[in-house]
Amino acid sequence: MLATLGMRQLGSEAAAAREARLEIAKTVGADHPAYEDLRLVVSELVTNAFRHGPPDGRITLHIRREEGDFLIEVADDGTSRPRPILRAPDPEVNLPEKGLGLWNVHVITLGRWGFQDRRGLPGCVVWARIPAHPHR
Repeated sequence: MLATLGMRQLGSEAAAAREARLEIAKTVGADHPAYEDLRLVVSELVTNAFRHGPPDGRITLHIRREEGDFLIEVADDGTSRPRPILRAPDPEVNLPEKGLGLWNVHVITLGRWGFQDRRGLPGCVVWARIPAHPHR
């Protein structure tokens, strides 16, 4: 069963990732076992949408619960930018603060993430599944 826990329109501005993290705190709660994973994944996906989307674009965050997972969807209305590309860490190429966001998402989600077109609308949706009760 899919239950929508939260949805928020974010402006395409530097504060979008902060707004998204606040939405996670409000929706899931800081004491939830998956809170830190959710915060990091949402922050990375929203930051990518902001960086690669149009300057006046909109970003939409959906937080859903499906069985034992949280399903995060970040939609943007970009037009002709490249789709998300997973890059493995490479000290020769990646700077510590740049270029590893999707790798972090890949590790946290155990590879359960992807993207899709918005069915007739410009942009794409990047989604990620995060276990509601992560095993550490």
